[in-house]
Amino acid sequence: MADRRTDKPVAPHGRVDPKAVDAMRQAVEEATGQSTRTATYLFWRMQQILDATHGPGVVELPSRRSLYRLLEKLTVGKHTTGSARTRRSLADRPDGPFGESDAWAGEVMQIDSTPLDVLVRLDDGVIGRN
Repeated sequence: MADRRTDKPVAPHGRVDPKAVDAMRQAVEEATGQSTRTATYLFWRMQQILDATHGPGVVELPSRRSLYRLLEKLTVGKHTTGSARTRRSLADRPDGPFGESDAWAGEVMQIDSTPLDVLVRLDDGVIGRN
């Protein structure tokens, strides 16, 4: 019998309502250019955004612990609750050439095509660079 646990689709943010995830992203983006904000402020701002867009009490928020986990996922490398100078500096940087992707073994392959400056013996017996 095959183990089918890996076949189940997993949402990137668990069981948190996607509307709440979008509101949290918006709150984090708003905080980028401002003074340092606490996680509690971001949760409060997220609730304000949800109430304004969907109505008060329409979107149910997860537990406090789940909110902290969500905030941690959405703010990786952004210093949202850290130094304002660092946060602004990171926000002004261009995106890097590589991204992040979730993949199981064998689903994604990256190949480094950087040429090596190494002397080798070529097919005709001469030593050179290929």
